[in-house]
Amino acid sequence: MFRGRSLRNIDAKGRLMIPPEFRDQVIAAAPEGKLVLTNYDEAISCYPLSAWEEIELKLSQLKNPPLKVRTFLRFFLGGAQEVTLDSQGRILVPPTLREYAGLDKELYLVGMGVKFEIWDKSRHDEQILSQVHEDCSEAIAATGIEVSL
Repeated sequence: MFRGRSLRNIDAKGRLMIPPEFRDQVIAAAPEGKLVLTNYDEAISCYPLSAWEEIELKLSQLKNPPLKVRTFLRFFLGGAQEVTLDSQGRILVPPTLREYAGLDKELYLVGMGVKFEIWDKSRHDEQILSQVHEDCSEAIAATGIEVSL
């Protein structure tokens, strides 16, 4: 499972060093080091290939999905691109995904369980950090999961 948040830099060519704890999870799930990156929530969602294939299978079993679901599938599946960790533990983030997520130089990699997300630092700070301080307790309670200290 991917957990935690790591501040990273992306270079001008789009190369991004994956933190060791995330790399270990990628290799455990996909020994060849393959990830699928796609657009979602103004960030990039990154799935080990095996987790992505499970999602594709579930989505392919939808029977006559409504227009909104088909539109989402075109965006989510159509935006997906496969990348491979290089020998230095980096991935090359495709230009279309960098543009979608507004990636500049400083990024956060955010663990989200079976996937991790790549966020532009300033976008993350504006959207996530500001929203987390709003009253989210009702939304969390509605999931049925108790989060207590």
